[in-house]
Amino acid sequence: MNTEIANALSGYFDTLFALNRNLITFCGMEAYADDPWKLHKYMQAVICFLPQLIPYSFSRNTRQYCISLNDGLMEFSDSLPFLRQDYEAILQKHYAFLVKIKELRNKYEHKMHAVDLTSAGSGSFMLFDLCYHVNGQKITISAGNLIAVVKDLNILFSKIQQEVRQFAYREGKQLYPYYIRLSRIDFADFNKIYDSDLLKIVG
Repeated sequence: MNTEIANALSGYFDTLFALNRNLITFCGMEAYADDPWKLHKYMQAVICFLPQLIPYSFSRNTRQYCISLNDGLMEFSDSLPFLRQDYEAILQKHYAFLVKIKELRNKYEHKMHAVDLTSAGSGSFMLFDLCYHVNGQKITISAGNLIAVVKDLNILFSKIQQEVRQFAYREGKQLYPYYIRLSRIDFADFNKIYDSDLLKIVG
């Protein structure tokens, strides 16, 4: 960790905070089943945020998605060697789901009207289950799969926050407002909400 990396983190931290806020909010929306399209802006934001935080792209050589070594925070993987290992573990663990996310995000980016949310369901035991159609292809997004990815991402960013705290302490900057803001809310604490029976109520 160094000053250059610390200064680059703010946008990523803000994006992950917004992702968690939008996902938790969506989990608490019983009303969305009556009008899923009106409140779907929260889920659209989550879908678009994930590829910003996980630097993966399609390789024409391997015909598979892989971690892009020069994108996002991977630029700093020499100083934060756990980044590559943890990102690759997230991609492999959630590969099929992240392929769906990429397909939806790409369509939102280039032809938003081509993403058709055709059905949405929820219940007392199921938070949500969303079905999209994109170019005739059915894509299903379930709460369980999405929350699992976000929880792993929160753990990774919590590790980055720990590096920030240690760096700020070494440099005598632990009371600087910027470093306080970066470490004030531990991303791993969001996982306590996802694991709680109070998730819907908090949302």
